[in-house]
Amino acid sequence: LDIVGFWIDEGAHDPQITGSDPFESPIGTANVTWVIRWDSREAREEGMKNAFTGEAWKAVWARHPDPNGYRQMSARFMTAM
Repeated sequence: LDIVGFWIDEGAHDPQITGSDPFESPIGTANVTWVIRWDSREAREEGMKNAFTGEAWKAVWARHPDPNGYRQMSARFMTAM
């Protein structure tokens, strides 16, 4: 994965939810953000088929303190500027 950014919320600050129609999700805001560069959406779909598979990944995931804690995951596709 070509990870160009990775942020984790350590809980030091409350989220700021602003805008013309702010909405606070009942499950809260994101606490982990990855930015991964892909050549195309098609390349992402193909790459994700195998990104988190295999015995090595299973061993890493087995050490996760809360593997069911991912209550919501989302993906956005944007253009670099």
